[in-house]
Amino acid sequence: MTLKEIYQKGSSLEKILCIPYTDIIGNVFASVAFQFKDTPHLCLGVDGDTDELFWSNDDDEKKSIFKELDCFIPSVKNCYGMHLAWSWEMENQQGYFDALQLEFMDLASMKGEIIQFKAMGSGIHVYRIVEE
Repeated sequence: MTLKEIYQKGSSLEKILCIPYTDIIGNVFASVAFQFKDTPHLCLGVDGDTDELFWSNDDDEKKSIFKELDCFIPSVKNCYGMHLAWSWEMENQQGYFDALQLEFMDLASMKGEIIQFKAMGSGIHVYRIVEE
């Protein structure tokens, strides 16, 4: 399943899972997995050699080591129950896919949250984007 298919299906986000790096200070992750209602996990990983992000489908081998991302970054819980409104796969000036930005929307209140996932130093860093 792709983000486009999830958007077209209208599935709401149930949770975001992660595999944290335990030997790095701060919230840096080896992988994150998006769980939308009635869809398989969609996993985002990072290539340690190029620092590029890549997509993979549900990773059964790693399921047991995934943790909930909101344990590390509580604000992502704000996105749970919301629908995917926009997604941006960002490419840097060298042509590498090194960031993903997702906007989630509560269709009833029309309030949204924007989360960015950026590859840096062989890990995924998570940012909450707010309007100034």
